[in-house]
Amino acid sequence: MSTQDTLKTVNEALARLGSAPIAALDEETPKAAKVAQIYPTVVGAAFACHRWNWARRTARLDRLAVTPETGWRYAYALPGDRIGEPVKVMSNPRAPDYPLRAFALEGDELHADELAVWATFVRSVEPEQWPALFRAAIVVALAADLAVPLTHDVTLKQQLAQDAWGTPSEGGRGGLMGRAMAVDASAQPGSTVLARDPLTDAWHGAY
Repeated sequence: MSTQDTLKTVNEALARLGSAPIAALDEETPKAAKVAQIYPTVVGAAFACHRWNWARRTARLDRLAVTPETGWRYAYALPGDRIGEPVKVMSNPRAPDYPLRAFALEGDELHADELAVWATFVRSVEPEQWPALFRAAIVVALAADLAVPLTHDVTLKQQLAQDAWGTPSEGGRGGLMGRAMAVDASAQPGSTVLARDPLTDAWHGAY
């Protein structure tokens, strides 16, 4: 945590609790220490709960020198900044409507028979790149997790958590975060019908 945007996010959460702001993320105060403990967990949960389109990155995977013992021909290293499993795996990044399905995940590796592999992942991005609604959800979720340590108010924690994530029956997909998910999902473009012609691909040896 090092950016002014992160500090602004934290202080907005503190303001919701009626708590004074902190001057720096690394200041030597009990409040800053509690923020440093809780903030990464809240942000990590928010990124992991949905395959955010705005946080996706497609990259060619680095092929490892070792031959995997799983029966596949090649092993590829998965990016260290990824969150969760790949959204999509491809042997041709220019044909995303035809993802690669023959592969296996083994820890931090992807095993496949393809000579080159690309993958799309969700990765954590800095607060200045967050959409407004996602940021608002983070502020309220952070305030919820700080409520008991800073105010000892369990009722306030429960109300803020519901505002951020929805009711327990919604499984973390309600509240502000649920609205952010819905907006993100509506922005996802539909797949192009027959973006490639299988007959033409077969003629040129793609299959």
